[in-house]
Amino acid sequence: MNDTPLRGFEPPEPPPGLREAALQAGRRGFAAVPAVRAPDVWTRLYRSRPARLAWAASVILLGALHLALPRRPQAGPPSTASAPRLDPEVGAIARLPRISEQAASAYSGERS
Repeated sequence: MNDTPLRGFEPPEPPPGLREAALQAGRRGFAAVPAVRAPDVWTRLYRSRPARLAWAASVILLGALHLALPRRPQAGPPSTASAPRLDPEVGAIARLPRISEQAASAYSGERS
């Protein structure tokens, strides 16, 4: 099994003491970080009074507009007197007859 074409290409061993040196450098870097970091964007937005007031104003405005706008479109279709007349060929296919349930069951082979 050790007789593969890539037999001599193993990665080299790390130098002695590398692990300890890396851990020490990490400890020094972690200790050098100041205890108080600059706040991120979300923390600044949360602590900002103008941002909270703008958010509250937008919520109130959206709620008021939701209550003020009509809930349903105007009742009734447009009157046929003001609607343009359809071309006879278009009118023939625009007003198709209703489909009968008995006709659909007869076509599918079900007994009525």
